[in-house]
Amino acid sequence: MKTTRLLCLLVILLLPVWTAQAVEQFNGLDRPDLPEVTLTEGDWGLQIVFFNVGQADALLLLTPDGEACLIDSGSDWQRGNWNDGKGAKAADQIADFLSSVEDNGVGALDHITLVYTTHYHADHMLGLDNLVTGQHALTIGTAYDQGAIRSTSPSYTRYAKAVAGSSTVARYGDKERLGKGGEVTIRCVAVAGDTEGTEYDSPLDPAREKHKNAGSIALLVTLGEFEFYTAGDQDRQRERDVVDSGAIPGGNDIDLLKVSHHGSTTATDPGFVEQIRPEVAVVSSTWHRKDRLPKQVALGTLQTHRCHVLITGDGTDEKTGEYTPGLSEDDLPVAISEKAVHNRQGQIRILVSADGTRYTVRSFPGIGWGVPPGAGAEVEAFRKTFSAVDEDNARDEQ
Repeated sequence: MKTTRLLCLLVILLLPVWTAQAVEQFNGLDRPDLPEVTLTEGDWGLQIVFFNVGQADALLLLTPDGEACLIDSGSDWQRGNWNDGKGAKAADQIADFLSSVEDNGVGALDHITLVYTTHYHADHMLGLDNLVTGQHALTIGTAYDQGAIRSTSPSYTRYAKAVAGSSTVARYGDKERLGKGGEVTIRCVAVAGDTEGTEYDSPLDPAREKHKNAGSIALLVTLGEFEFYTAGDQDRQRERDVVDSGAIPGGNDIDLLKVSHHGSTTATDPGFVEQIRPEVAVVSSTWHRKDRLPKQVALGTLQTHRCHVLITGDGTDEKTGEYTPGLSEDDLPVAISEKAVHNRQGQIRILVSADGTRYTVRSFPGIGWGVPPGAGAEVEAFRKTFSAVDEDNARDEQ
């Protein structure tokens, strides 16, 4: 017992030194020697947009020929209530981007080819109804989800109405192609606990509240050497299952990560991050008193692997200006570097080159939830280019 206490004391005493060294030594893997990817015709092959929708998720994939894929549709988060506004603000932001040729580089778009709703929580699905049945009147093609459930939830009822006639149950291994040439692939690598190999499966019921996050639909998006992993609110166990089963490759293969569950301690498993080693990670969240997300422990795990982390909203405590430690006494404070973690980034746009070998990340803090009118939508806070070639991103641990 004395030995254990001494070890714990030693860890606590050395932690400030270790974390300070990690912060001081942080050196991201961006490549200033590479040309930026632009909206010039022929230069880009995929655009990924993370909408600034508070503590909610909404992101879009877009190809140069105008084929779009919406992964979750956000909500109007206010004071911890995801039903305020009934998803109108999230829908407005998505529709504004789709309608603007200056923003999307394609033209005024009124059709979404594919829709994925990762799980049945309001902060992931409430915006869709406004997009297709509200003032925007967009049309959708195939809408992947986890099938109809018995629910009296107003948000689910509205979602079910929006996808009526388009809904398709997502299955492990499903593959879709985006763009006329089909260069962009979207593969389902986990759904409701189903992954590659039965020994890693843990069947989850999408209608049960305690299973919804864990059973989120997980997708691997690829273009050439570029790979992007996004999985709604997937938990740590399912993150490990995805790599342990071989459903996605480990060993420095994932370029971009959508951080699951808004940076909660329930996700961003250290072993998972060690296996996929992303260069860029996006947290879709805004701090509030209820959940206090994102957590230091999640940000620190990503920072350790020289990953640039971009938070759409303000992720810091409104009183202290600091990121919140975890909920457990075991979650010790972590020193977060501003060189690694970029707060209040607003709407985040990523352009992947046509050959899938490089990508440019830009952020627009003047667009999205909580931003006052006239805040300067054209102002950029982050602009860096990265290589998608695995050999270029080999790294030694800090």
